[in-house]
Amino acid sequence: MLGERGVPAPTNVAEEIAPLLSETDQVVTAFINDVVTPNSSPINPPQPDGASEVYDLLNRVVEEVCYRQRTAEDAAAYFFDEANKIMATK
Repeated sequence: MLGERGVPAPTNVAEEIAPLLSETDQVVTAFINDVVTPNSSPINPPQPDGASEVYDLLNRVVEEVCYRQRTAEDAAAYFFDEANKIMATK
């Protein structure tokens, strides 16, 4: 498939297929490898197990504070305890 679906992430693979690409695709591949990649930071690691549950918990607790069902202090303590429980079970 060469570069039909984009420039391959591994630089060595992109360099290996470059001679087989059209002139335009070769320029794009060179730009990605020579300009974009060296000036980019690594991708973020994946979210830990349970992260989406903690985000959901945070949204619920924030809503409770907004509707004055909890004080900010109580919400912070509750969130801390519950988030730790979620993460401990993952």
